[in-house]
Amino acid sequence: MRVDVRGDTKEALDAALKEFKRLVKKEGILQDLRKHEQYVKPSMKAKLKHIEAIKRHKREEREAHESKRTTKFD
Repeated sequence: MRVDVRGDTKEALDAALKEFKRLVKKEGILQDLRKHEQYVKPSMKAKLKHIEAIKRHKREEREAHESKRTTKFD
């Protein structure tokens, strides 16, 4: 992952900083850095993945239920 941004004047520097932030976010550099901040055991990764799947399933059920309740009659 390499991000190159250049700017000469103050205005160009502001634009370059804005572009840098956008590129860093697009590349996922900060997200990757946070993911690697500490070691997570494989068993814990599996447990966290399972917990996230349960949360996602509950959210999808709730959203489906809410969409049924909010149907409009023409």
